[in-house]
Amino acid sequence: MNRQGLIKKIKEEKLLAGLALMTFIGIVLLESFLFRVSVFNDYNYYRVISGFFPLFFALLHIALFDRQAYKPFLFILALVLGLAGLSLLYKPYYDYWYLNFPGGLLRTVLRPDRGIVLILYLSLFKDDIKGLVKWASYGFLLVYIHDILQFLVFIKRGYFISSNHLGVLVKRKYDLSLGYSTAMLFMYFVFLLRLEKNKKLRLAYAVGALCAFYISFSIGSRGALLSMVIYLALVAAKSLKEHKFFLNLVEYKGLLSRILPLIFVLSLIITLFSPQLINLSSKYLNGDLDNLENILEEEDNSEEDKGIRSSRNVEIFKDGDFFEDSAR
Repeated sequence: MNRQGLIKKIKEEKLLAGLALMTFIGIVLLESFLFRVSVFNDYNYYRVISGFFPLFFALLHIALFDRQAYKPFLFILALVLGLAGLSLLYKPYYDYWYLNFPGGLLRTVLRPDRGIVLILYLSLFKDDIKGLVKWASYGFLLVYIHDILQFLVFIKRGYFISSNHLGVLVKRKYDLSLGYSTAMLFMYFVFLLRLEKNKKLRLAYAVGALCAFYISFSIGSRGALLSMVIYLALVAAKSLKEHKFFLNLVEYKGLLSRILPLIFVLSLIITLFSPQLINLSSKYLNGDLDNLENILEEEDNSEEDKGIRSSRNVEIFKDGDFFEDSAR
């Protein structure tokens, strides 16, 4: 294949755009790899460096094939910077929250590995939804590999290492980030499961969704669990609407007599065997099972840091109204 043919194929397959989106979504695996093979100890350094890999592919695609693709991102960027500038003019002391705060504008929203730069990668596929789903799936596969490896390390070690609100390293039996990540994977696998017609791929997506759900349910937060439940409810509602379920239910009254006993039996099984479910899961998780135990025992002792942060937020709101200087 000559040079022109190769360039044409790259353009038709949107290879550069696909690599940009794939590496951006799956950037956690790249960050972990660079962190472990290098001699530097600052993980944030690798986050920023990793962010330039997808950016390189995106800019190369724009320069070669689509010089208009950056305009939506440029518009959003100008809007964000303009609003931030007006805010700083009104309250200059907010510069800490915009420039230095870990969850602020500069260190989260405008970074090359996260934030609004996602708009740039999505803009590369404005006329190719199938290509967008294809390359996004490759990116989520990288995230899935990363999360599975993290979970296996947790099973072997028996705990996660993280920092508390004081920045001190602590051992925990849960990981909020991993819980939300696997919740997102679960929802994406369910999304693919609804689209796919191939039986083998449907089976693979179903297995992936179940594994992601189990990990998120086991070591994540109830917020992650709630997001999965809400998503399933929306999917179920859409499916019922598409199949005219409620119309059929009215026409076939005997269906209720079959569904209600089934719901009762399933509820009875869950109620009777929930202790066995905890013991079985704990056997493989070294006794650490945050979500299931907390839900059944109605406790939340493992999230004291969130309570401290939420209490501080309440104090700030009580001290002054929206436009006062309470955040100074």
